[in-house]
Amino acid sequence: MSRVLAHAPLHARGVLQDDHVKVASEHVKKAPVYDGASYGKNFLAHVDNDEWRRRRFGYIFTVMPDYIKTYFHKMERHAHALCDRLASGVEGTFMYGGSSPDPVFNIHEMLADTAFAIAADSLFNMTDQEIRVWSRKIRWALASGDPADKAVTKTLADWADFTAGVPHARRGPLLEALFELKPDHPESFGGAGKAFADDLHILTLAMHDTTGATMMWCLTELARRPQLQARVAAEAREVLADIEAEAGSRAVTYDDLYKMPLLTKCINETLRLYPAVAYGSMRQLEHDTELHCGPGPDDTTVVPKGTNVMVQSFTNHRRVDLWGPDAAEWKPSRWQGFGDVGSYNFVDGDEDHTTTYSGRNPQSRRFHPFTRAPRDCFGKNFAQAEMRVVLPVLLSKFEFSLAEPTRSTVAGGGTDSMVYQLTGILKPRDGLWMSVKPRSEASTRELHAKL
Repeated sequence: MSRVLAHAPLHARGVLQDDHVKVASEHVKKAPVYDGASYGKNFLAHVDNDEWRRRRFGYIFTVMPDYIKTYFHKMERHAHALCDRLASGVEGTFMYGGSSPDPVFNIHEMLADTAFAIAADSLFNMTDQEIRVWSRKIRWALASGDPADKAVTKTLADWADFTAGVPHARRGPLLEALFELKPDHPESFGGAGKAFADDLHILTLAMHDTTGATMMWCLTELARRPQLQARVAAEAREVLADIEAEAGSRAVTYDDLYKMPLLTKCINETLRLYPAVAYGSMRQLEHDTELHCGPGPDDTTVVPKGTNVMVQSFTNHRRVDLWGPDAAEWKPSRWQGFGDVGSYNFVDGDEDHTTTYSGRNPQSRRFHPFTRAPRDCFGKNFAQAEMRVVLPVLLSKFEFSLAEPTRSTVAGGGTDSMVYQLTGILKPRDGLWMSVKPRSEASTRELHAKL
């Protein structure tokens, strides 16, 4: 079976983006390589377009802004719970070679655990006790995904059995949607029980792993830039202080998220440099398609129907002809104006998005961290909101700095030296270690006064 990577020579600016958009928008069928995945014929990997649409449309309302805004208080609660865990120091460990005997933390693991808790609480309505019981073992099984490992397959089966036994009155929105579609799953995809478990497993993985990794990379880059980190913290503290000053107590709202444009720039730059699903999406051409296959910008060839084409993100997001000579640098200032009230989201000549941050997918011809519509990331709106709720809480309370062994690894080879694609997600293989200390209110006020 032939495969093609949607790419173009550096002198052919625009060619890659045109082919990228064409394949993603015209050929929504996934390549059959996904059928070999450990999570079965789930709706995210479906090669049957009609079945994919049926299931996606049956679930998607649970992660749209009107529903997400009802989850904000849960996101905040779990963010504050993570702060309590950091403050206690219980989950920290001593590292030889550290600059102090203070505990250091595997921030990647703690953020992934928090992202799982947020999703399980918001979308499945699981209790804190149920989350504690399941978080580590189901995340381990999903990360392994080895169908030959009996412990993995048993854990996945137990998770499906547990969720299938949750009574109607206890189900969260997404879990209830899984139940509602269950009777209509065709036998050709394994029947109701198999299809339910397949969708459950892929959603359980997707609803925490990508967002946890993205928040981790953002904190990593901010930890390398203490002054910028302090500015983001000052912006967050001002918004959170305004909320606390209002009569009564309320959760954060979308209107509050609009007031943190610097954080939005940092998140966008993280999504650019570290797209969680770096390979993007593998599609199968549904008809013969003319694509630019080089060597020159005007050279095309007809790629036959049935060819698998990868519409990737990682290399496109780091191309110097698309982003400039500093394309490999994490540089939030390149998003100047993005997210500022009344400004354009994209201003490089061919972008036409004109809203500030919202629940929508930030996408352009050169920027596509959630792949492209119509078969883009199912949980993109949920992830965008979650990052903007969790990170301000953390940064308002703590200063983050890299600790050993991460500090030496990054100093020796940059963050790329620790990047691995595990379970399809861009993340560090050996954890991400940081030191944390309470953020001084006085220093934050002093910095904010200078802004």
